Amino acid sequence: RSPEQLAMLWTEDPTQNLRESRSAAWNVEQWRSQSQTFADIAIFDSVSTTLTEADGAEQITGGNISPNLLPLLGVQPVQGRSWSSKEAEQRQRLVLISHRFWQARFGGLREALGATLVLDGLPTQIVGILPPDFQVAGFDADVWEPNRMSRQSERGGEMWFVVGRLRPAVTFEEAQGEMSAIARRLNDQSPVDRQRGIGVV
Repeated sequence: RSPEQLAMLWTEDPTQNLRESRSAAWNVEQWRSQSQTFADIAIFDSVSTTLTEADGAEQITGGNISPNLLPLLGVQPVQGRSWSSKEAEQRQRLVLISHRFWQARFGGLREALGATLVLDGLPTQIVGILPPDFQVAGFDADVWEPNRMSRQSERGGEMWFVVGRLRPAVTFEEAQGEMSAIARRLNDQSPVDRQRGIGVV
């Protein structure tokens, strides 16, 4: 995708001097359903993951991403496949690995596909290998797991980074105008007095 089509979306709260803050899954669902300027919106987060092997355990960097993130970015695994939304919703233990991790742990062999990693004590199957240069907004990880965008009713849990792809010919100014209007609507619906904004960067 050309970079001008992609944007980070941040929760803003001037009353707390928050400019580029993470967002709650509930809010992101509202943005997705109400926005006309974005073709799609996805979420991701970094996590520390414990990899257990025969010779011991070590901490590696993990990424939690919504199943629509790779299609939004126009990225496909160089080997294997990604996971489906249905697999993510079923909480199946599937993982994509970075090209670097593939080379280091499996010597770049195709046998990595279908192999099992023990991550946080749970057997997890490798289904795909990501391109060598893959990262999201400067964030890189060894293993990437699906995290479906929960349609939860609660509005807390502001833990997600949010990225969106603009529809063709939509400007950042148009997207910002629309998201500001959505933020005002959500503030009006909120059970507490809030002045949250949405920044499009």
